[in-house]
Amino acid sequence: MSHIVRPGETLSSHGHESRVGGKGANQAVAIARAGGSGVVQFYGAIGQDGLWIKERMEGHGIDVGGIIVAEVVTCSSLVNGRGAYAYAIAVRGRNLRVVLLFRLKNRERIV
Repeated sequence: MSHIVRPGETLSSHGHESRVGGKGANQAVAIARAGGSGVVQFYGAIGQDGLWIKERMEGHGIDVGGIIVAEVVTCSSLVNGRGAYAYAIAVRGRNLRVVLLFRLKNRERIV
């Protein structure tokens, strides 16, 4: 973006990419790429709209058996990392509400 949007103004994007991210996911992928493929286990929650995230992590050799798929919207972020007007906006999904369900499903696996 060339500048911050003014009231009533619309700016067009130059593109869009969807990537797996977040501190835990980034660390899991880094470990898998560094030779830990088949050893890394990942636990978390995604919504139906985030099934591609599970598939991509599995493609890195990460055990995704600890990821639950809930009937909620996945948390997402919008990041513009270019120029003087770089920003990040985190959009909280309802997946924060599935902690109890997550713990119940994974209680055997969590030490």
